[in-house]
Parts: sequence; C-alpha cells; structure tokens
Amino acid sequence: MCIRDSINAEYGAAGWCMLPRFLVPLLALSCTIGTSVMQATKEHVGATRWATMSSAEKREAVLEYQSSTAAVNQGPTLMLEGPSFNVNASLTVNGRVLAIQEVDEVCEGHDHAIATSRRVWDCAFVLAKFLEHNPELVRSKRTLELGAGQGVAGIAAAILGADVLVTEHPGAVEALNRSIARNSGDLDGSLGCVPLDWTDRSAAAEL
Repeated sequence: MCIRDSINAEYGAAGWCMLPRFLVPLLALSCTIGTSVMQATKEHVGATRWATMSSAEKREAVLEYQSSTAAVNQGPTLMLEGPSFNVNASLTVNGRVLAIQEVDEVCEGHDHAIATSRRVWDCAFVLAKFLEHNPELVRSKRTLELGAGQGVAGIAAAILGADVLVTEHPGAVEALNRSIARNSGDLDGSLGCVPLDWTDRSAAAEL
C-alpha cells in the first residue's frame, strides 16, 4: 500500500488535515516498519530471487512472510517501492497549479546527490498538501528547505505566504532554478534559491 492509499484508507480526506504532532510521527513510524518488514522478507526469500521479482511479487512475498511469522504488524504497512504519485498530473496548492517537471538529463559522473534531486519524491507531494491544510505553519515565516530537489515543498510554502529559501547541491541548482522560474508567479510569499553543500559548515553558517 502506498503512502497516498494508506492515508486515504485509514483517515479519508481528514488524513491530510491531521495535526503535525500526529502526521509526522505516523509517516516516520510507518516507513520504518515497512522498510524493516521488506528487509526481513528479502532475507527470507534470498537476495538473488528478490532482485528478479516484480513489485507485485514482492508485495505478495511480504504479505506471505507476515502471515507466516508471529510478529505480524497490526495495521497497514507502507511498502516504499518507488514513486506512487503521477508527476504529470496536476498538483494544486491553495487553488494554484504547480508546474512540475522531472529532469531527464544524464547525470555526469553518476553523482548520487544530483541524480536524486532530479526526481520528485512522494514526500514532496505529501508535504505540499499537508502545508496547504495547515498554512499557519509557514504563513509569514522565514522557511529554509534543505535538499529541495525540484522545490515542490518550498514552492507550496511560498504560495501559502512564507518567505522561502530553497537549497540544493551546487550541481543541482540549475535544474532547481528552472523549477522556481516556472512557479514564481502569483505567490503570497517570496521564493529564492541558493546552492548549499551540507558538508561545508561555513556555507551553512552564511545562510
């Protein structure tokens, strides 16, 4: 079950409006449980076989493993197999459509930080909608986003009235700036972008 389906199944539309102290621990705990269960299943079936299995086969293997062990998890398990939200579908925040586009350019040197920044991950969609239903968390506040990727969460915060500074790996800032440019109009707050290498303490201090 993906993040979106789990929230909808358990809480319905109200799931997006939960208070921060409930939603954040819920996602963190569920992700931890889901990851540990999948890892245990992988060890049970063997890494070689696991590598050749489809997503549907892995899901069935996890459910079978759970039913055959005493430590059965109560409630839904979030099996994070990959992105579940459709990037090509419209994402609206406060009635405004975000122009979202993943980057297909080849990543020179196979830099992991740059490669991951070019994807739009499910957590960005979840956080954007969460902020939409809890705008008081960011309205009129200075907001810093670390590892912004394509800037979805930061853009959402700016739409809702925050003064946002999004940051990314220096090699990923060009693509992030393009995303910012596509979404910089009609904001209730402000939106800026700077490169930031987390390992450079002096650069972080300057922010």
